[in-house]
This record gives sequence, C-alpha cells and structure tokens, in this order.
Amino acid sequence: MKLACAKANVSLPLHFVRNGEETVEYLKGEGRYADRNKHPLPRLLLLDLNMPLRNGFEVLEWLRLQPGLRRLLVVVFTSSVLPADVNRAFELGANSYLVKPADFKKLQETVRYLDEYWVKLNQSPDFRTDGAVTGSAMRVLLRNPETSQYFQGSAQWTEDPTQALNFERSERAVQSALGMKLNRFEIVIEAECQSPRPAVKIAGRLYL
Repeated sequence: MKLACAKANVSLPLHFVRNGEETVEYLKGEGRYADRNKHPLPRLLLLDLNMPLRNGFEVLEWLRLQPGLRRLLVVVFTSSVLPADVNRAFELGANSYLVKPADFKKLQETVRYLDEYWVKLNQSPDFRTDGAVTGSAMRVLLRNPETSQYFQGSAQWTEDPTQALNFERSERAVQSALGMKLNRFEIVIEAECQSPRPAVKIAGRLYL
C-alpha cells in the first residue's frame, strides 16, 4: 500500500496495525496508541477480513456497537470474493467492499480511487471516542431471557444492567441479536423521567 501510494502520487497518511486486537486498541486510543498526536483517529478504515486474534468481521461488529465510533467509514479490503463474505460485511455495516488486486498497477488504481472518492469527494461523518450521547435520556439494552443477562459487547454478557451496552436505538439491538442468532431475546428500554418521578423501564420481547 505504501509503495502503491508513492508510485501513484497519492499522499494518503497511512497507519498500520498487525491484527484485529490492535485495530480495536488503536480505535479506542488505549495502550501504545493512547497518544492521539502520534496515532490520530482515521477518516477511513481499510479493514482486512483475514486477521489473527480478531478477524475483520469481529472488528466490524465491535465497531458498529460503539456509540462514539459507529459512524467511522469502513472499506473492507480483502482477497475474499465469496458472496457470503460480501453479504456478511455489508450486514455488519461495511460502507464498501474491495477485493485486493493481484496486479500492482491495479493496486495503484485502487489507491487513486480511495483518495479521489473516499478522501476528496465523500463527506465524512463526525464521531468521537468517549461514547457520550448528548441529550440522551433513554437506554436501549439487549437481554437474553434464558440467562437474564444483558449484552455488554464483544460477545460478553453481564447481570448488571448499568454495565450493559447502550444501543441507543432498538433496531441496532435487534440487528445485533439476529447477528448472534439468538432464538429469543428482549429489548429493554430504560427512560429517565423528570424528578421526582422514578425512572421507567419498558421491556419489549421478541421471540423468533
């Protein structure tokens, strides 16, 4: 990629990580990537599917569940031409799917396309890493009725609703439940009313 950009006279600032776990660590700004001056958030994520520790699907699923990061543009850049991989990538929220060209000249054409469209023409959405949602007084949680546990993210479940992932919108929770192939699940909506009235919890159940 670096050589292709140089040969194509494309000045894309590239930052590389070695596996899926490092991808998550970089996006969260943790550990070795805590310094945002050295490791800035990307405008565009080129995501390989075949990565160690966490594959591209797992990274994409994690990313789309992060309130502050879920709008980050993701272009899957992989050698896989399997229709099942293409479909799954878009179901998990990929913005584009490109197959890695074997020919170096075609790779140069690809980096020109990335620069011309995704960097220069396309408008990038705002996103943040603190996960704060301004003005939100409602939490949307996903609960497994068989275990009474709440989804915490990254295939983790918790009995404490305060530690559960806030999906913000019910359709995101439903998509996540369907992606995990849960036969039965509950959408729990916690809405905070003005004092002195207590908080109200509304549970909607979907059985498939």
